[in-house]
Amino acid sequence: MAMIGRMVWHPINGLGLLVALRGWGANEQALVAFADGTSRWVPFRDLSFDPPDEIDKVPPKPNGTCYRVKRKVIEAFRLGVVPADSVEDFTFGRERELQTLKEWLTDPEARVLQLVGPYGSGKSHLLDYMYWYALKNGFAVARVELDPQEAPLYKPKRIYSRLARSFRFPQKNRLGDLRDFLTLPPVKLQFAHHMYFRALYEYEDSYSANIPWEWILGAEGLLRPFTWKYRNEYFICQTCSNVPALYETSTALNVYSYLLSSLGWAAKQCVGLHGLVCLFDEAETMAVASHRDQVEKGARTLSALICAAHDGKAPYKFWSNGLYRGPYTIDVPFLYDTSSGLKLLLAFPERCQSHKLLQLQPCLSLSQLSESALQCLLGKIIACYREVYAFPDGQLPENLIFHRIYASHRPLRLFVKGAVEALDLLRHYPHRDPEQLLQ
Repeated sequence: MAMIGRMVWHPINGLGLLVALRGWGANEQALVAFADGTSRWVPFRDLSFDPPDEIDKVPPKPNGTCYRVKRKVIEAFRLGVVPADSVEDFTFGRERELQTLKEWLTDPEARVLQLVGPYGSGKSHLLDYMYWYALKNGFAVARVELDPQEAPLYKPKRIYSRLARSFRFPQKNRLGDLRDFLTLPPVKLQFAHHMYFRALYEYEDSYSANIPWEWILGAEGLLRPFTWKYRNEYFICQTCSNVPALYETSTALNVYSYLLSSLGWAAKQCVGLHGLVCLFDEAETMAVASHRDQVEKGARTLSALICAAHDGKAPYKFWSNGLYRGPYTIDVPFLYDTSSGLKLLLAFPERCQSHKLLQLQPCLSLSQLSESALQCLLGKIIACYREVYAFPDGQLPENLIFHRIYASHRPLRLFVKGAVEALDLLRHYPHRDPEQLLQ
């Protein structure tokens, strides 16, 4: 624990103070209080105790907050991404795609849209854009980045858990999370007899008030309800053992479609929002599994979500897609109401031809950015880089940088990374010939 209290460096968030540690080995995490005033848990392996030398060489800026924001942007560019809070300032050449996405969002009949583009083409960037755009335009938003190990589609509880934890909705002066949403008076009144959410209100005044919230977020691995041999008065009080179970199996898909459709319905009918938008990144992992059975279960999960978004209407009927309920969830309806209020935006590297329901959904294909759009992007990156590192105007040959990167890095993510790498080379070797240096 001697490391607690030391200054550390994070590649995206910059300088911070190490506050606490948890976990061990590859899963070890660190709680860091960063210079921008935020504290967050980050993987310990991403931290460095020897910050880059150039930090001390940067002259102080009149506006320290602006400098920290710009520095965070540059560090994100090194990874080929844009910070979520700066996504609107670094979106170029996507007018057609953004217009289509905005029309889809405001169309009450459009429920599912596929965003298709090769790796590094900017799908995640557009998902970030739509995340903030939807919040600003009166939608609740949840997002999940699918992962073959941590959040595969064939494990619906993990998908639901990621969506529940990332759930946000606009309030007067801030963004509320799922707990804020479910404790709003009109929502609380509506869900007083909900099959699942009512447990949150039954225990809100007890010593176990926080346990149901961990349960509804899918953050625990206990199988509920407990068997009778464990049910004594003290155990029930401390563990809320009689709440319904959230099962891991794909036979419990009706539980999670019921919960998500409840949130979408309440967003529209109780809070006055337009619905709930669920963003799925890396959706191609549906086909990444160890067994064929896992692939089929992943497709089943996607079918259930599409069916729920379309309110169970033909040709999206729940029973017609090979979906079924297990013996322990047979009494849970598939939808909370006939109107789910759900919208799904799914990002794929290419159009899925093997999934019947996906073939019925509209598709938005991302084209390569034009040369003029990439030049605008590079100009913005250079302007941001110059503010952080105080470059003289004559030391950045913009045309040379662009043609060197454009010739070798056509995917958007590699173009952004290449731009920052080129600028770093020019900064570290100011006396070298730029044309030879960038060759």
